[in-house]
Amino acid sequence: MKYIVDPIFPEGGVHLIGAVLGVDPQRLILSWLAQSHADGTFLGHPSRAFRHFYVALEETEVSLKNKLATGGFSETVRAAAIDQVRPLTVEGMVKLTPSDTELLVIGNIGALVKNKVASDALVLALLPALRAFAGERKTIIGITDASKSYGGRERIKGTSMWAHYSDTVVILEPGSQPDSVTAKIFPVNSKPEVVEVPLPPPLAEVPPA
Repeated sequence: MKYIVDPIFPEGGVHLIGAVLGVDPQRLILSWLAQSHADGTFLGHPSRAFRHFYVALEETEVSLKNKLATGGFSETVRAAAIDQVRPLTVEGMVKLTPSDTELLVIGNIGALVKNKVASDALVLALLPALRAFAGERKTIIGITDASKSYGGRERIKGTSMWAHYSDTVVILEPGSQPDSVTAKIFPVNSKPEVVEVPLPPPLAEVPPA
């Protein structure tokens, strides 16, 4: 089996990263994507070079452009915002995603179910559509919220269908230090584990242009 991140994210899967309140997953994701032209690490594991596309459904085009520029990511992170996805469906993302994309990261994946993350029917319609889009050549990681209650994979906020019908699930919590995060990893092909990793510097707030 081939991996984007070994052994966390196998190629061709649909994975979820859920962050509890107070943890900003963008700080990890944008820094990782900016280095995707070369081998590196992510969540403490080897990450191979890959061609990415980030669909930031938590950002408008203006706010995303400002954030990428402030972080120095404008030339290294390929991305689009929610107001660039038309229609706001998997089909809309298919039209927007570059054909050479190997890893598609979807920020606020709940936007694809109109933020009705507790709806079994909507989630059960979305996840097979994403898996069909991924096929064998693309890997998809959806970013969403996590609950502080429950345990294991089921901490993904909303219906339990998110956890049951995804592959690897990662829960991000505050680390033991202010600039670290704890990742509880529930891989599809190996045993769960807990790692603590440093956070890159926070992105500065920039007023809209």
